[in-house]
Amino acid sequence: MKKYTIQLTEDELIRYYANKIIEDSLEDCSEFHYDMDVTQYEHSEFILQHKEQIIDRINKDEKVLEVYFDKEYSTFNMCFGLDWCPYYYEKYDLSLEDERNYLRDFIDIELKEIGELITLRTTRDFIRQYLDNFIENTTTIDEDMKDEIYYCLKEHICNTGFVDKYIDKYEVYVNQNNISELIEGLEKEIDKLYIKEQKDIKLISMDEVHRLIEKYNNGQEFTNEEAGKFISKENGIYLGINNSDGKMYMEDFDDIKKCINYINGIEENSLEEENEQGL
Repeated sequence: MKKYTIQLTEDELIRYYANKIIEDSLEDCSEFHYDMDVTQYEHSEFILQHKEQIIDRINKDEKVLEVYFDKEYSTFNMCFGLDWCPYYYEKYDLSLEDERNYLRDFIDIELKEIGELITLRTTRDFIRQYLDNFIENTTTIDEDMKDEIYYCLKEHICNTGFVDKYIDKYEVYVNQNNISELIEGLEKEIDKLYIKEQKDIKLISMDEVHRLIEKYNNGQEFTNEEAGKFISKENGIYLGINNSDGKMYMEDFDDIKKCINYINGIEENSLEEENEQGL
């Protein structure tokens, strides 16, 4: 790798290290707080000599909520706004139904509609725009509830693996090439939330489905782990499986709720009658 020597003035070097300390801290932090050891930098003596000026520059950055220098450990200790920490979210108290509904809204209103015009955006921008524009302007949700929704969206985006794959420094970039991957990942998260309500239904891969079919066709008995209620998804189609009694009952659906009802032996007609009686 080639190395280049660039001459900087004192003020330029102060600005450079202020920005670098922020970027390096955000890249490594898994929470909203990080302590950056300055002794790891090439010009650590310069940084220590100009720490007050560097702190002044750091304080002017919108990403930083607080910064101070710890003399004992020679570290810049910083707190960042949660928006700027891709992996950080707090616990929240939403029902599974609310989680599904907000994820679905986020996908349909933000990613699918606005995403059609995307060139380059960040997951942070998408979440913030959804909360500021849609939630704030169309409902009476208070700030505490907005925080709950924020943490929910952030956790499920992290769960998809999208952050790990596309993080660049401290930003996670979304473009025309990967937005469908983000949407697909979040739709899988919605599926998992439906199944989470069903204690006895497991989500399995199509490879596992084929192994079950092969075993059944060969007249082999299922083990305790292989017998039960399962859902598999491929190309947007849900396959419901129930082999609890040793036989193989399977059917395809385009809706996970219908698939779950089939697995649980609930007839569509009885559901319609139940809804009519409820009305």
